[in-house]
Amino acid sequence: MPSIVIAAPVLPGKTNVGREFGKAVMGEKRKEMTESRLSIGEVRETVCLYRTPLGDSIAVLIEASDPVWANKQFAASKTPFDTWFKTKAKEVTGVDYNQPLPPLEHLFEARIGTPSNNLIVWAAPILSGKTPAARALFKDLSTTRAKDYLASMVRAGKTHESVWLMPSPMGEFATGYTEGPNLQKSMDYVSTSKDAYDGWYRSRMLEIFGLDMAKDPFPMPEIIIDWQWR
Repeated sequence: MPSIVIAAPVLPGKTNVGREFGKAVMGEKRKEMTESRLSIGEVRETVCLYRTPLGDSIAVLIEASDPVWANKQFAASKTPFDTWFKTKAKEVTGVDYNQPLPPLEHLFEARIGTPSNNLIVWAAPILSGKTPAARALFKDLSTTRAKDYLASMVRAGKTHESVWLMPSPMGEFATGYTEGPNLQKSMDYVSTSKDAYDGWYRSRMLEIFGLDMAKDPFPMPEIIIDWQWR
């Protein structure tokens, strides 16, 4: 099923508002969430909260028969639930979700091993001036360093990764998701591996995103919404 991942920074002091928003969506408003998302062809929407060097952020996975079309329909919707959802999301992020998303650029995808429904959704703000380096990195991982990357995925126990480039008024993000049976173990591996390739990869993370994974491992996101239709 096609998917996209979008991101937004959390406004200062609004992290707990986001958590309470997620509880409402997965609790008393879950039926309305299901009706809303099925009406636009969505089968999964996962929202993760996590810390970055530039502050708290959220990342959102949208899985649908046509996720771009689904987002346009959601942006235009005036139903009571969708209006409430967009109002609360704007309170948390400052983003006007009545406007469709800007075009996303799909940078990278890799699959290996047995597919897993266990995933984390992530986003990393790109440091100023480093967007060309981000594009170059993911091009390398798809071409000249593809063999190294796939070998690292096997060692880390990952089964699928997909990455997009997302423009926003707050700057550009790399967004994506990672699948695997034990994602905490996978993240720990990437942060601590002594393999030469993995060290090179961590140096690119520091250069492009300001993430020093050896000293401060990429945090496991906190899932605040995980709506699925299965």
